[in-house]
Amino acid sequence: MQNHSDSSLNSTTLDPINLVTSGLMGLCFMVGVPGNIAVIIFIVRHFKKDNFTVHLMLNLAAADILCLITLPVWIYSQLQSIDQATCTFFKILVYWSMYSSVITVTMLSVYRCLRIRHPQLWSRISKRRENALLIIGWALALLFSFPGVLTQEMLSDHTYFSEENE
Repeated sequence: MQNHSDSSLNSTTLDPINLVTSGLMGLCFMVGVPGNIAVIIFIVRHFKKDNFTVHLMLNLAAADILCLITLPVWIYSQLQSIDQATCTFFKILVYWSMYSSVITVTMLSVYRCLRIRHPQLWSRISKRRENALLIIGWALALLFSFPGVLTQEMLSDHTYFSEENE
């Protein structure tokens, strides 16, 4: 995110690259949020609610929405100034969404593999344990998001660096 020292627009914030980047993020937001909401509505209306695969697909749509709802803030930060706390909060949301997506896809792959190779094994797992796996996945994603946020610093030239790059 960018953090300008003055609150007025300067000449660098209205350059073509910032405008194109903001436009693309706006397009992603306008297509992605309604698209993922439509996916959630379709899944809820047309699929069995007790299917773990359906729950994982809903998790993926929720993780996408979590990431996409941060786009207006990123657009604003591209063109205006935002404070450090807001930047940090939205970085956490983006990392949380990213790790949640990765963990969900991994769980989906492991689940499908177990269902095919060991069908009796998964059938013994209760719905309560499946729900616990989903909650643990989100909790792990949140835990994994903190190192990325804690190791980034905002520089005066509006870029981030990782401590590994020092």
